[in-house]
Amino acid sequence: MASLFCWFYPVEAFQGWALNRAGSDPYAQFEATGIAEAVHWCGCWLMPPASFLALTLCRRRRSASSVLDAAIASVWQITTPGSPSGWSHLVSGIKRMAIIAVLGLAAVHAVMAFRQRFKDWPYYRLLSSDQMLPNISESNREVIRYLRTTTPENARILVVSDQKLFFLSYHLRPRLLFHRMHPSAEHLIPRAHQARQLAAYRLSDLPSDVWDCHPDYVLEYFEGADYVEPQRVTEDSAWIRFYRERTGDPAGIPSSVVVLRPHLSTGAQP
Repeated sequence: MASLFCWFYPVEAFQGWALNRAGSDPYAQFEATGIAEAVHWCGCWLMPPASFLALTLCRRRRSASSVLDAAIASVWQITTPGSPSGWSHLVSGIKRMAIIAVLGLAAVHAVMAFRQRFKDWPYYRLLSSDQMLPNISESNREVIRYLRTTTPENARILVVSDQKLFFLSYHLRPRLLFHRMHPSAEHLIPRAHQARQLAAYRLSDLPSDVWDCHPDYVLEYFEGADYVEPQRVTEDSAWIRFYRERTGDPAGIPSSVVVLRPHLSTGAQP
């Protein structure tokens, strides 16, 4: 019945019901309608096999009951103490409690996993990582997209930045990125909105051995106030064009410094 209700009741009705209970916050409304959509489609696609399984077990309840009884008896036998001593009874009790705890933990994890997936659905849906780029700022996303459109997949890119660039390396694969992190920033955790400024090398400060990686491109990417020089924000004309196309603002100026150039020792072109 629940499955039929989901199939015959349109998803827009579920979303409208959730929207009316989400309040006036636009983010809460966005999340509520997305969660309602996830619950609706989950009911449509998971309820039929769940119902079929429940009916099958009900029709064959005697067989199912015997299998369940045999499984419980086997576990009980395994955890039965081998001797009548108090120590054996204690070990047996610990084993049984551990089995119950594991089963309970599995059930809790399954429920929490479904709950978390419903909460993630408005943002992630079934998108691949290069489309959604989770857990990074909007400026990070634009830099990744810019590099994906301006560099070949086999590019070797040397980066100087005041950012932790693990996300950049992951989302730009199979490109190879080389980033010499400043020693004083290696063990610091960044904070949102540059609340903690990380020390970084500038291009002129890089140790000479960094160039042994033979990069095709050199990227300068700075977001912190200590490293953003206003006169350099518009230095890379290709980046400015890309930024304005993405934002739809023909006069838009980014807040970070992004400069991509081919390394002089190669023939690569941005």
